[in-house]
Parts: sequence; C-alpha cells; structure tokens
Amino acid sequence: MNNVLTPLAEILVQQEWKNGVAAPCFNYYAMIGEVDGNLISSPVPLAPKDLHKQLGNRMKDAAKAATVEVQKSTLERIDRYIDENIKPPE
Repeated sequence: MNNVLTPLAEILVQQEWKNGVAAPCFNYYAMIGEVDGNLISSPVPLAPKDLHKQLGNRMKDAAKAATVEVQKSTLERIDRYIDENIKPPE
C-alpha cells in the first residue's frame, strides 16, 4: 500500500489546483485546545507546508515516546523518508 500511496501523495502535493495544490487528499486539522476533556480541532486544515512540518514533528515525538526499539527505529526511518522524499510545494 505504501508503494502506491507515497508516490501518489508526492504527485498530488505538486499539482496546482483551484486556490492551492491538489493534496493532501485528506485534511489534517491541528488540535488547538480542549473543552470538557475533549480536544478541539482548528476549523481550518493545515496548509501542505505546515502539514509536512507537523507530520515530521509527530514522527519525531512518536519515536521519542516509543518503548520498543523496533518501533522506535521504524518511526525514525519513516521520519527520514518523509524528510528526504516527500517535499511540499515551495
């Protein structure tokens, strides 16, 4: 699945479409607060550049929190792959 989704995502983040780019094909809404113990998301999804940065940040956080070495190493490898191979539009 990754062999299909990764190249597809890379193509989509580079395609101009309407008022921005064609991807991500999903929206990531950053968590901006909490009400009554429930997280609240931003009403506006992250722009592709910010999404790329946040994805890298979350992968680093997950790798730091991993308690099993195999998981930590896998998360670090995914983070490196994202940084080296999936670039948002300039």
